[in-house]
Amino acid sequence: MRPAQLLAVLTLPTVMGSCGSSAVQLQPETQALALTITAVVALPPELDFGQAAEQQRASRRMGDSVLSATGGRAIIAEELKGVQVPQMPALVRSLGEDPARVLTFSVVAGRSDRVDFSSPPLSGAPRGPMHVVYDYNVRLEVRRVGGHEVIGSIDTAAGAVVGDAEVTPSGESIGLPKAIDDAVRKAVQTYAPGLVTRAVLPRIIELPPPAADAKPVATPVTVDRLRRVQLLYPERPATELVALASSQARFLVITPGSLASVGILAGDLLGATSAGPALTSRAHLLRMVARGTVPALYVERQGERFLVGQTMLATSGR
Repeated sequence: MRPAQLLAVLTLPTVMGSCGSSAVQLQPETQALALTITAVVALPPELDFGQAAEQQRASRRMGDSVLSATGGRAIIAEELKGVQVPQMPALVRSLGEDPARVLTFSVVAGRSDRVDFSSPPLSGAPRGPMHVVYDYNVRLEVRRVGGHEVIGSIDTAAGAVVGDAEVTPSGESIGLPKAIDDAVRKAVQTYAPGLVTRAVLPRIIELPPPAADAKPVATPVTVDRLRRVQLLYPERPATELVALASSQARFLVITPGSLASVGILAGDLLGATSAGPALTSRAHLLRMVARGTVPALYVERQGERFLVGQTMLATSGR
């Protein structure tokens, strides 16, 4: 960066809230690029704390956050399958996107703890006057696909009382999910403003496939499926998780969004049919919906099954 450009780096004001804060750093040369962006790749977040299960949940939640913020114009970590930076443009191209118009978002998160004597409970649960709080700090870095240079960054922070759920009864995220949500939303608004949308994206939970190195299990298939989905979605009601685990479907609809136009309801179980593409992830499905197409799907509802798909959706609302 030339000295004149360095002096022109713009730092937007920090936005403070009861559960989090955020600061945006924008380099001037990214402004023209930002207007051309058509998709975002969510890389697996890096945590300096926790176990493998926390890493997997953070990756899933970051994927959901990027899908929501971009209206489905995203490629998530589960689709990368270990692809390294030099090979990423080819992967993006194979998924129907122009690598020159795609950014990557990568997150690094840290955590510290403190004793708090004054703050009210964040989740509404009763608690004594003293409790331990985890403070999460997140940095989201923005790069061009296939590149190593950081072209922008977002810093956010949020707190959560140890032992509290990461989602309140009203559906508001706290702690690490809150910090990631804030960072992703601001990154899209700043570096990919053309992806900000008013369209209502379907909310879907997905049964994860077995790990590539997973050993055969001696438990019933339904039990194994339930363990996998519980690991990633501990905040969802048990009835939803059991319904998904005990079916042959890949997805369960939380809210149908634009899929309501083809008769899909909350609670429906969805799967790909042989007449349509093999859906590799919830992001694959939502990208097709964002482009205005419902792929061939089967729907399971109250013991019945019917087909929908290959239907053009109205694209108004973007």
